[in-house]
Amino acid sequence: MDYYQALAELLNQFPTGAPRTEQLDQILKILFTEDEARIASRLPIQPSREKLSRLCEQMGQAPEQLQPVLETLCDKGLAFAYPKDGEIAYTLLPMVPGIFELQFMKAGYDAKSRALAKLFNEYYYNGWGKASFGFKTSYTRAIPIQRAVPAGQAIEPFQQVKAIIENSKWMAL
Repeated sequence: MDYYQALAELLNQFPTGAPRTEQLDQILKILFTEDEARIASRLPIQPSREKLSRLCEQMGQAPEQLQPVLETLCDKGLAFAYPKDGEIAYTLLPMVPGIFELQFMKAGYDAKSRALAKLFNEYYYNGWGKASFGFKTSYTRAIPIQRAVPAGQAIEPFQQVKAIIENSKWMAL
């Protein structure tokens, strides 16, 4: 069985998608070992999550074999773990928001980071961008809770935005 293909198909089930391309195949092979791809391809996708004991039953593995692989996936920014009914539960992260951003959190400039950046850029222009961001309705939005969003916010001209960015001490995207 091609575990990378199964993983790509699972990632494409997220609302933001992850269509299979040559670039995605290369990205997955950089991020996941074959064993990690085998396990990740059987994880639930967010917002679902599954307890370790149930995953062990489904995959026919002992907790002492499965949990270290799941924790490695979490450490690599590929899966997420959190408590559920007194036990650790796991879920696969979507490509975006999730896997993509977490690969660059440490701002590394090593060969792996550069290769991933190049592949993600190519992937974006070869189908992922349209699949993930081509919706008429945004998949994210701000919802004010118990207060109104003030009217009258201006759209700043380029020169003013450029000055704000250049004069900022820090920023986050």
